[in-house]
Amino acid sequence: MAQEGQIREKVYGKQKVYVADQSQFPDVDEAEVKVMDNKINEATQKLQATQEENKRLDMELKSLNSALTTEEARKQLTQVTQEVSQLRQKVHQLKEGGKIVSPEERNQVSTRRTKYVKEWRKRKRMSNDLLNAILEGYPKTKKVLYEEVGIETDEEYKVSPPEL
Repeated sequence: MAQEGQIREKVYGKQKVYVADQSQFPDVDEAEVKVMDNKINEATQKLQATQEENKRLDMELKSLNSALTTEEARKQLTQVTQEVSQLRQKVHQLKEGGKIVSPEERNQVSTRRTKYVKEWRKRKRMSNDLLNAILEGYPKTKKVLYEEVGIETDEEYKVSPPEL
């Protein structure tokens, strides 16, 4: 192709570089270049809009996939309804004074409470550590990050883990 004049060969020491011979192409009008640039910009904007729409739809799909199905919700509803009725019976018995809490049950409740309070504190500490690590490289404030992510803190609701 170099011998035919379609491309030019340039020798730089031991290297050879081949480039297209620009003289064989017609001169491009400046107006055409601007029109092409405008088309490229429009196509880029359409691409960005489509990508944003795709991202939004993916997020919506993920949220719908993570939601409970109707059957799961019904099962959960029946389970919760049964628990509520059992607890109502227990409350009714306690109001009538018919049943007193046994020491074993009291110890079990105290142990579970301690376990849950420790877990609450542990999770709160872990999430705060993680969020503080994110905030080190985050350009905005802590409050803005919490709003964007949708985090509700104990302090917002004036709640703190009870003492053990």
